[in-house]
Amino acid sequence: MDFKKGPFHLAKEIKADIVPVAIVGANRLFKPGQIVPTPGNIVIRYLEKIPKDVVETTSLEDLQAMVRTKLQEGLETVPDHVIYDSHKRPMGYSIFMLGLMYAFWATVGKLVLN
Repeated sequence: MDFKKGPFHLAKEIKADIVPVAIVGANRLFKPGQIVPTPGNIVIRYLEKIPKDVVETTSLEDLQAMVRTKLQEGLETVPDHVIYDSHKRPMGYSIFMLGLMYAFWATVGKLVLN
């Protein structure tokens, strides 16, 4: 699947660095049709940034290729076991769920009240 060009146009226009971020395991925690995530782990890797001077002077297609390469290299070292067994719950899972529910209801409340 190819990257959309919009974020690359935006980075060039505002002269910003690009920081590729690899998220692994989220698809195992949020299955189709599921509202609440399954307990488990995800790995988030913030990869080496592409400086704004490189962003400004590089074509969109080359930027897309650079980001794809960085993501592929960053994902090579991710362990296969990034999720807990379904019967185990991580220590902070309940706190995470409470925070998620609070954020949801705070957002819904603002939408309803406005």
